[in-house]
Order: sequence, then structure tokens, then C-alpha cells
Amino acid sequence: MFKRTRTLILGNKLVSFLFCFSLIFFLYQHTTGISWDFSSYVLNAKYIFSDGGYFEWYRPPLASVIIGLLSVFGWIIAEYLFIIFVLILHLFSSFKFSNKMGIDVRLYYALSLSPFFFIYGMSVGTEILSLALIQLFLSYLDDKKGGIFFGLAFLTRYQNLIFLPLLFFKKNLNKIYLSFFISLVIIIPWLLFNLFHTGDAFTSLIESYALNIKFRTYALQDFNFLDLVKVGNILIPFFIGGIIISFRHLRDKIFRKNWTIMILFFVLSLYSYYNTPLKIDRYLFSLIIPLAYFSTLVISKQKMWIYFFVAINLIVTLFLFNYASLESKEVYLFPLDNLDDSCALASNYWVPLNYLGYPSEPAPDERLVDRKIEQGYRVILSKEIKEPAYTFDSDFLDNIPVIYEDSEYIILGNESKCAWNDKLDNTYFDRVDLLYNEIYNKSFSITPFEILFTDKQA
Repeated sequence: MFKRTRTLILGNKLVSFLFCFSLIFFLYQHTTGISWDFSSYVLNAKYIFSDGGYFEWYRPPLASVIIGLLSVFGWIIAEYLFIIFVLILHLFSSFKFSNKMGIDVRLYYALSLSPFFFIYGMSVGTEILSLALIQLFLSYLDDKKGGIFFGLAFLTRYQNLIFLPLLFFKKNLNKIYLSFFISLVIIIPWLLFNLFHTGDAFTSLIESYALNIKFRTYALQDFNFLDLVKVGNILIPFFIGGIIISFRHLRDKIFRKNWTIMILFFVLSLYSYYNTPLKIDRYLFSLIIPLAYFSTLVISKQKMWIYFFVAINLIVTLFLFNYASLESKEVYLFPLDNLDDSCALASNYWVPLNYLGYPSEPAPDERLVDRKIEQGYRVILSKEIKEPAYTFDSDFLDNIPVIYEDSEYIILGNESKCAWNDKLDNTYFDRVDLLYNEIYNKSFSITPFEILFTDKQA
């Protein structure tokens, strides 16, 4: 794989330039600060590979496993090696996908590297990895290897399950069964890990669905067409043009199959976004594939256009770099300078604190604030984060002891009491059950069936 990728890079000046630009961009971006989600994957990796003290069960495992395997070089170096590995994998997958679809890899790769790609590709952690594995899944759709890459894509982002219908483009039923079986073999070790640690093989899957969809109905948002503009940008007219001019080639059996796959992929991506209550523009990241594919069909007729697109994309990317830079570590560490102790922490930015080496629980429900403070916790609340609501409730805070407050932060706590953080690896449903026990003196339970098929809420 890497030998072919090396040949591709060295044999094409434009691809070489774009790959080097993306590599420098993402490596430098990672030095600018901390990404919340990326930090979570690192923390999960430390939990799995080195007995770390924090774990989020609803996160898919693949990114953490890769980082963990690379940790033999040191944890900080592993983060940068992860970025390098993912970018090489994306380039290789673009090469394979372009060959499979019969399009120019130079054009496809260049068009896929849009400002949206750079801003969101690594700022969260798994967008490019997911994109690369989906491209490999599509590249090997007729081969048993497709099942491997579908399983890996699923373990990168559970939402990739939406692309399961694409397996039915295989030539016969036996190949469909084989690919599905191979995908299960890839996924089973993660299910066994869940079973061993929580007693339920589907803990991660159910928690992810509950937190992102089931229990997000309060944040239900309308379909935002502006998000389509963000991901499509200047490619939108060429994408539409590519669909239109491709009608004349539908008599070709292979082209018709590829065209149908891309149209279905586009529709499934939109449906996944539509079906998510909280609609975030990066949830449309997978649309980069059909956007670049159909645009390539148009621009391949006028290849000089590619340099125009490359120039525009890179100029806009550099202009928008501030949007792609990460939050400085000092932003998260500053409030700690106003604490004279090392007592247990709870915060509304608990993940960055854990990543920086300060064990912290999530900020407590307002009904538990008094109890947490009585136990000796320090509750650190950033006013830049809109949750929990009591951060901005002056009447509520009037009755709570405040250690420190300024225009950006507030620290709650009783300086005469001090507690210590335990290992933070309980599940979301464990925390809900604890809340019910402390407030209502009863247990809370919900079955996977109730989560998937009933209106029961936590």
C-alpha cells in the first residue's frame, strides 16, 4: 500500500504539492491547541493501552486503537503519527477510489481538498479517517476486502452504518453474505471488550445512539441548507453539471453502476444528516466524495481549471485558518491558577482537563451541585460553554459558595472540604442511575429495546 502511495506522490507534482500542504497544515494545526473530541480519543487510547483513568464508552474505538498502537513512540508523538498515517491512508484511498471509478486521481484528490476538508478534517479527529475508509469500502465494493473496510469505517463512526445498503451492489448474494460476515468479524472484538467491561456487548453502540439521537430530541433542528453550501462551496455548480452531463453516458454498464452508487451515497449521506436532531455541518463531511466525483466529470474536459480550483481552495483555506485553529491549552489551565488545592474537579470542559492531566468529572446536574460541593468537589464552569444552564442563573448561584469568578469563569466549592477523583470510566447510563438514586432514591434502567423502539427518556 505505502509503496504505491509513495510512487503516486513522487510521480505527480500536483498531488505531491497538495499532500505536503495538507500534511504541514494539519501538523501545524495540531500544535495550536486542543481539540475536545481528539482529546477524547487519546484518553480512550490511554485507558485501553496504559490503564488510563478516563474513558468515554460512546466513542467508536478505531481512532483510539490506532493512537494506542502508535504510542510505542510516546503519547505526544503518537498524536502526530496518527495524523500522518491518516493523511497517507486518505491519499491512498483517493488513488484506489479514482481507479475504481475511472476518473483522474489528480483531479479528484485536488477537488476533495476543499476549505471544508481542511477546517474540519482533523479539528475533531476522525473525519478524514472515516472518509478514507469509506473510499476504500467503495473501491473494494465488488471484493471481499469491502467488508473489511466497511467494518473499520463503522468502528470509526457508527453513523457509517447508513452505507450498509451499498453492499447490495455486489454481483451475487454469497458475496453480500461474505462481506457482511467479514464486517462482523472486524467488529466482534470491540463488542467483546464492551461485554467484558460492562456486561453488555452493545454498551458503546446504544450509548452513542442515545446521546446523539434518542436523548437529543430537545435540540431538534431543521435541515440547514447553508451547511450544504459550506461543504459544497464552489463545487456545487460543477457537481450539478456533472450529474447532468453524465446522463449521456448511462448506457455504459460500468459507468451506470458507478453513477448509481454515487447518487445513492449522496442520498444516504443527506438522510443521515437529516435524521440527526442536532445538525452540525461536519456531519456532511462524507459528501466530499460525490461532490468531488461529479465535479471531476466536468472539469476533466477542461483540465486547466484544476489549477484555478487549487489556488482558490488554498487561498480560502489560509484565509480561514483562524476557524481551523484549536483552543489554546492556557484557556483551560487558567482557572486552575486560582485554586490552592488539588481537590476533585467537575467541569463543563472536563475532557480537556482530563487530557491535560487534571482528572475531572462532567459538571453536575443542578440538583447535585450542593451535594458535590459538600463532598469537597471544585466545580469549574466556563461561561463560553452554554451548558449547564445554571452557569448563568444568578439566583441559583447566590446560594452556592464561590471560590473565584471573572468574566470568563466561575469556580464553585467549599474550601474547607476536599475530595479526590476516582477512575472515570462509568457509562452515561451509570451516571443517570446515580442521579436517580441520589434525587429520587430509586434506580433508573432502560433496555436497548426501549431506546430503539419506545419514547422512554432518561
